[in-house]
Amino acid sequence: MYALLPRTVRSGRATGPSSSAPERFIIMAKSPTSSLSPATLARYVRECLTTTTASTDRVILRAHPTAEDLHDLHRDLRRLRTLAGVAARVGRRAGRGAWPALDARLRRATRLVGEVRDLDVALTLVDRFLDGSSPSGMSTDSALWTLRRRLRDDTRTGRELLRATLRAERQAGLFEEVAVALGGSITAPTTEAIARGLEEERQLLERSARRARKRSMRRPSPERLHEVRVRVRRWRYLSDLQDALQGTLSSTFPRRLASVQRRLGELHDRDVLALRLDELDPDHRREPWARAFHVEHRRMRHDLIRELKRLHLRHHRTARGVPDRPTTTRPPRPARPRRATRPTSARHR
Repeated sequence: MYALLPRTVRSGRATGPSSSAPERFIIMAKSPTSSLSPATLARYVRECLTTTTASTDRVILRAHPTAEDLHDLHRDLRRLRTLAGVAARVGRRAGRGAWPALDARLRRATRLVGEVRDLDVALTLVDRFLDGSSPSGMSTDSALWTLRRRLRDDTRTGRELLRATLRAERQAGLFEEVAVALGGSITAPTTEAIARGLEEERQLLERSARRARKRSMRRPSPERLHEVRVRVRRWRYLSDLQDALQGTLSSTFPRRLASVQRRLGELHDRDVLALRLDELDPDHRREPWARAFHVEHRRMRHDLIRELKRLHLRHHRTARGVPDRPTTTRPPRPARPRRATRPTSARHR
């Protein structure tokens, strides 16, 4: 499946005359081609479903799933939710009625995988500060060592709960029901209908990402910055789908925006760790390692907010690389004529 999604990316950028102006990212989308057929769309989503099913079975069958296994499953579930939801809305109404309940079940599984993965990432960050060795010059009763012990217990318990939940969903036939629902919905009458539906979905996701960014800039918070990442990620999944269906050789999603999405994920991992540390011991910030961690955390957050302020998201459709709305430059304004001044009278000279 992922052979259809090359990692090489290309970005278009239109910058104004001033370097301080917001950067405008232009995503170049090809005109609809014959590959945008119901069969092609169904095959792409079916491959995504097959990949997700294999990732789920791998986590269920392994007694101790690795962090990489959870990462792959979390990514595949998110991608499946986004693409299957788009396919159900783009296609005909048959099969749409069952999708909300199926999406709720997929969302619960995705959230549970994400929670266990957050514990793994937090434990990795803690091990980095402890340098993977026994305490030297640091009491084993410190907040960091206490958090490490709790994280180890939580990750073990979380994995057991996750495997039991996924096993129950597999036995209940979750993915088989998703396949049936998709088989009844991806029957759009024409290629143009699919292209039009995908374009409408892209516009909705783009506007959603812009609104989330505006809210986060108005009052930045960990929750709002994470919401920006979620919206951009869904937009990226749809862009990958359009690229694969249209046979684009490289991704049309901007490289800079994908980098921001990745860094927002790293910031979210540190937000989770900071929250757990504050809940465990509000006075932990006095320790040297805590000061170093929070300094790095604030710097990362400040840099990302500053970069998000410079971004201006915009999509520009093209046909074979030629803009359908050519950019026009306004002619320079003529100089405003100077107002005639009255001749100064001899009395005011």
